[in-house]
Amino acid sequence: MNLQQFLLILWAWRKLILSLFGLTVTTTLVVSLLLPKQYTATTTVIIDVKSPDPIAGMVLPGMMAPGYMATQVDVINSPRVAQEVVKALKMDSNPQARALWQEEAEGQGDVIVWLGDMLG
Repeated sequence: MNLQQFLLILWAWRKLILSLFGLTVTTTLVVSLLLPKQYTATTTVIIDVKSPDPIAGMVLPGMMAPGYMATQVDVINSPRVAQEVVKALKMDSNPQARALWQEEAEGQGDVIVWLGDMLG
């Protein structure tokens, strides 16, 4: 089979090929419009535990303890930190967030606490 024969075969099947291509594009467009938007964020935190304390001027032995990093992770993941993030970003004044809170929590409790739990 040479190139000319191959192109003639493709030309003979052009309607089927174009139909399948159109169906694929249409299906992809419909699915992407119907699915809810989902965003994922990642970050890296670098902690230098060997640097001296800027106030005391010496390396604190507590920073070398094995549980130090676990404690720091617990603090970052705490509900209070999440609630401070909600306040700092003014998420509680967002009309969409308030509507979602009214719908899911039926207006019970504090919107800041509810949004903080959603972050955690």
